[in-house]
Amino acid sequence: MAAKAYDVAALALRGDAASLNFPESAHTLPHPMSLSVKVIQIAAMEAAETFIDDKTLPDSLSSAVPAFPENMVFEDEDEVFNMPGILESMAEGLMITPPSMQKGYYPDDDDDDDGNDYVEVILWGD
Repeated sequence: MAAKAYDVAALALRGDAASLNFPESAHTLPHPMSLSVKVIQIAAMEAAETFIDDKTLPDSLSSAVPAFPENMVFEDEDEVFNMPGILESMAEGLMITPPSMQKGYYPDDDDDDDGNDYVEVILWGD
């Protein structure tokens, strides 16, 4: 609707140099009698209303809608991959205490004043 209204206004204001949304249907659009704002608005509104009343879609729009066969089966990927269970286990993982905190290490407890402020944390045991 808005695209048709734009096309009418663009043709009225810019003429043949206008960049249109539907250049193939420019000849079917209403042409305002003057360059008055009100007259252009009325013509744009008429174009939008005729677009609503027109039940036929352009070929480009009708081909964009895919046709699905009736025997097509919908498979819920959430059930296949157990998404609720995965989300619950991710939430549980956020509640686990990090390994460095389990051993009682806190960064503020470093008594080393040698400038080496790092800790080796073993992620996988032997």
